[in-house]
Amino acid sequence: MRATRLLRARIDAPVIPEARVLLALLRGAPMAAAPADLQPSVFVDLARRHQLDALAGAALRTTRAQALRVQLGDEAVEALHRSRLHHLVRNESLARNLADIAAAFVRVGVPMLVLKGPWLAFHAYGDPGTRPVGDIDLLVDERDYLPALTALHAVGYTETAPLPDTGAAALRRAHYAEQLRFTGIGRRPLELHFRLVNIGPPGAREDWVWSSSRPFVRAGLRLRVPGPEAMLLHLLIHANQHGFAVARLLFDVRFALAKSGHEVDAARLSSRLAALGCGPSAYHGLLLARDLAGAAVPAAWMQRLRPPALRRRLFSALWSLDRVRRLDGPHRPLSLEAPRFLLCELGTAAQKLRYVRGVVDEAGGAAALLTRALRLMRARNSRAPSPAPAGPAHAVPSGTKR
Repeated sequence: MRATRLLRARIDAPVIPEARVLLALLRGAPMAAAPADLQPSVFVDLARRHQLDALAGAALRTTRAQALRVQLGDEAVEALHRSRLHHLVRNESLARNLADIAAAFVRVGVPMLVLKGPWLAFHAYGDPGTRPVGDIDLLVDERDYLPALTALHAVGYTETAPLPDTGAAALRRAHYAEQLRFTGIGRRPLELHFRLVNIGPPGAREDWVWSSSRPFVRAGLRLRVPGPEAMLLHLLIHANQHGFAVARLLFDVRFALAKSGHEVDAARLSSRLAALGCGPSAYHGLLLARDLAGAAVPAAWMQRLRPPALRRRLFSALWSLDRVRRLDGPHRPLSLEAPRFLLCELGTAAQKLRYVRGVVDEAGGAAALLTRALRLMRARNSRAPSPAPAGPAHAVPSGTKR
């Protein structure tokens, strides 16, 4: 009974004033007087933990936020402003990094697509200082795996773990075990992907993603990025892979729609989602992006994707959407959240079974997989910070990509 009461209390907990004010600020809503009990330190911490601090720093510079700036005080406002400047400088270095990578791939004759972050930061958000980019995600065909490695090594990248010898083995590693990651001195961390959905049994090559890709040019930087439907699908799946627990992922959807939503073919998007079996996931991602981030989602899309009432209730319970709406969504490591997303939301029963078998086989058997899981849990517990003495219980999980 006591556990039930505690759970009920958590579900019924009110939205803290800092969350209400932060979302109103970032949605561009008219700014009413902030609550008298607004705590500047909690406001800043909440913005940081949802990776919205740089965006908040820019929003506070507007005239409509003048009263809020006064209430937050110089220290909080300056902290958020510094965050925007920090990411502005980092993203300028990111552009140089991408230019080097693009040139290296041209030299080896390998096409590549750059996923989400750079296009969002340099194009969709409008102000490159407002969208943090933690690492670079490159999409390549597994048949180009070996020359892609040559290109990455040529610009100073080194793999963080021993690499598979063939493209087929690399595809299997990425989908059943772990992503192929690279680092380098003065280089942004990088991951190599072979499918838009980079988990679970890899399907056929995604020719539609490549054929619908579009050029992206910025001050001499020439890249190709996914087309409107592929980009939006990728962002919606990414948000669910992180349990919707990082609000910045919902703002990614908002800004992507604002920039190229008019180019999205709703029927084509719906068809792709149906093929993946993740229509309910996309529906709730759009719903949260609309309600929390202020995304302009066409009503016709919501009507087309709307699942039955029982499915909506199940999804809401499974992903704790009541807490997500309070900016208090439960944070879980991506190594657990992504498989949970796949097993609950993607594909057919046969594909889920193939995934489980593939994970066990790639790990070297069930015993090896269990040993690895226990080791990861012990390592995570040893890194867990002490509980905060006050404020909302949020924590961005280690490994969360910005």
